[in-house]
Amino acid sequence: MIKKDQETQDWMAERLTWGWLGRPPDAVVKCRGEIWEAWAELSKRAKAVADMRYSKAKVQAAKNIGERRQQLINHAEKVLNDK
Repeated sequence: MIKKDQETQDWMAERLTWGWLGRPPDAVVKCRGEIWEAWAELSKRAKAVADMRYSKAKVQAAKNIGERRQQLINHAEKVLNDK
């Protein structure tokens, strides 16, 4: 039980520091610029979706955020590999 409480506290601290999506992958952090701004905006949208009541729209919005998150990560990795 104590471990679960610690995990919850760590999760909350990470969200306070990095936003609702948590700490971005290193590729996103290193890219900054447009990718970083898109990550910050997506994190704000994720918080808004988390605050929604459960519905099909919320599930779809969460799915879209997950897909967009992966697209940003892939794009950041591609940018870093092209340098």
